[in-house]
Amino acid sequence: MLRLSERSLALATEAAEPLALLGAADSFGRALVLGPTPCDEGVRRIADVRTGLEAYVMIDAVIRLHLAELLGMMGRSEEATGHAREVCEVFEDLGQRRWLAAAHGTNGLLAWWGGSLEDAERALGSCYRFSREYGAEIWGKEAANYARVLLERGRSDEAAAVGETIRGGIATNDIESQIVWKSVWSRILAARGDAGAGVLAARESVAAAERTDFVSLLAPALIDVAECLRLAGEPSDPALVERASTLFERKGDEVGASSARTLLASPSG
Repeated sequence: MLRLSERSLALATEAAEPLALLGAADSFGRALVLGPTPCDEGVRRIADVRTGLEAYVMIDAVIRLHLAELLGMMGRSEEATGHAREVCEVFEDLGQRRWLAAAHGTNGLLAWWGGSLEDAERALGSCYRFSREYGAEIWGKEAANYARVLLERGRSDEAAAVGETIRGGIATNDIESQIVWKSVWSRILAARGDAGAGVLAARESVAAAERTDFVSLLAPALIDVAECLRLAGEPSDPALVERASTLFERKGDEVGASSARTLLASPSG
């Protein structure tokens, strides 16, 4: 995905074709966020690409969404939120409602990582409602993040309703959305008292993620298995969390690595 999107970016830049550039820039950023490329390298590669996008305000804004997420993963929250805020202003000025909703999704994710669940719910909820009203398909990743925030706020029934919507609204060939749906659904099941079924769903998410090199999806899915096992009263498996921690650390995802270290240090870890 990364190799092809880089090639597509080069060809679209040479042809000065904005629509092709937009798709290539989005795919390029997604590959850097999801795949094994370390976050700091991803930030550098986006910076290199941006030097050729000065004439394309919209396309530069799209790739900055992915830059903001990488910076957020690294714990550089002030830089991340600065990019995300400025990108929102660009999309609003251009009247790009679809991309503005996506930017709200990124802002919500950053707020969640920063511990502001109320702000996270507001931003992710806005993104989710837009995708339901105007999208041909549900935006799986953003919707799953919204469901997780609802779970953290103790509203499992609302999270379950979002989870059901995700299941019915994502394409069967959308592997990213399929992974994040199974993963969040496992936690919804556990929160509603069926942790055994949650373990099975979490393991399905891990199996699907293992068929890719999307380490940013595999590591959280491993954490979900461990948490569902704990809630099911089954023997803990610290190897799951240790593996997730290693993946987070190799990626340079300090937010994820910190979460995994906390679990390992807990009595049930």
